[in-house]
Amino acid sequence: MADDCIFCAIIDGEIPGRIVYEDDTTVAFLDANPLAMGHTLIVPREHYERVDDLPESVAGAIGET
Repeated sequence: MADDCIFCAIIDGEIPGRIVYEDDTTVAFLDANPLAMGHTLIVPREHYERVDDLPESVAGAIGET
């Protein structure tokens, strides 16, 4: 977890989030400031600084979710 990462804080339950799906690798939750109804963010459970840092298996899990 990164200390200043809002996504990590949501996953860890430190700040509220409306989680709609979770598994061992990914978590999906509704955006706090949605651009459209149902706007959902899908993130990996483990913190990565950049998308390029995602292992192929985690990127695939995000796509499947």
